[in-house]
Amino acid sequence: MSGNRVQRLAGMSDLAGAEYGRLRAAASAFDGFASGLGYELLDTPLLEQTELFVRKSGGELTTQLYTFIDPGGNRVSLRPEFTSSVIRCFAERGGAAEAPARWQYRGPVFRHDGGYRQFTQVGAELIGPGGVDADLEVLSLASNALHAMGVEGHTLRIGHLGVLHDLLSDFELSEPARLFVVGGIHDLSAGQASPAGLAAKAQSLGLARSGPEANTLASLGSEAAREVIDGMMGGPAAVPMGQRTTDEVVERLLRKARTADRADVLEDALNLVNEVASIEGPPADALARARSAGVRCDSLGELEDLVTRLDDGGVGDATVVVDFGVVRGLSYYTGFIFDVETRGPAGPVSLGGGGRYDGLVKALGGEDTPALGFAYTLESVVAAAAG
Repeated sequence: MSGNRVQRLAGMSDLAGAEYGRLRAAASAFDGFASGLGYELLDTPLLEQTELFVRKSGGELTTQLYTFIDPGGNRVSLRPEFTSSVIRCFAERGGAAEAPARWQYRGPVFRHDGGYRQFTQVGAELIGPGGVDADLEVLSLASNALHAMGVEGHTLRIGHLGVLHDLLSDFELSEPARLFVVGGIHDLSAGQASPAGLAAKAQSLGLARSGPEANTLASLGSEAAREVIDGMMGGPAAVPMGQRTTDEVVERLLRKARTADRADVLEDALNLVNEVASIEGPPADALARARSAGVRCDSLGELEDLVTRLDDGGVGDATVVVDFGVVRGLSYYTGFIFDVETRGPAGPVSLGGGGRYDGLVKALGGEDTPALGFAYTLESVVAAAAG
């Protein structure tokens, strides 16, 4: 009979008794702490239009969605995180007229990756205020809520994506190329990729071009380009190719050629980002090293202002590290960004994190409104509190 047993899916968990009780207690502790600071509970649908999560999230998240077509023909996904749903709700409820909005949430999220595939997030979003005061409020909430949930001795690893974007602005890269560079920071910092290797990958993806052939194609008109492509295909291609006609193929290739960045410029950008992203350490030391590396921008000043005021924000006994290589795997972050970690038996363990994402409200159809927030993986927090 055991051969007919239906097994629990990989990455899913059954919780009961004391284990379930610890999870609920930690969630209630977070709720009580955030409520005391004026953050109201918000619940959002478990199922949303897939477009909500792919329009701006990008990165690894889009490859981890549980997505399907519902009986009404709509492409939908189980939520992989809360922030996009919270922003959608904010825009639907009146947008800027609702600001400032302070919301907290908790509930299951789903990602098809190698670890938990269903896990519980608790978090908070602050929509409306810009500036360092709001950044400090969210960092203070994130740090001190952990104390309420029984976690001590954690590390706040803080960076600022504005610094990296300001550096990249000197290279005049296209938006896809800039996002590609920022998305490669994790692999660069971990030693899993080199600037040259990422530049080659960008060429294979059509984001970068090199050599006279690419420049020539980009400079051709449609008719001349059609002759070149006909030659590449071994003769006129009068029949549609898959879903596209020959004319559509030509225009698509021209668009890619004209918008692709030069591979050598992209590699130079990757080399500089690799140098800056490797800077981490105590705030004063890391900021000084960034200046020595030639970083001069308003974003660096914002980061310095933030970390020098952390004591005023009551961050507690958290260890603070400035790390210009911090990334969260979501493309909507625009400003300061942070990760919260504890020490586990095998090394640092990330509990979660967040940051500022000022462009997300507008990207999802609302008015341009500053916003920031964070989320924790509740299962990881409970494990850290236990020990």
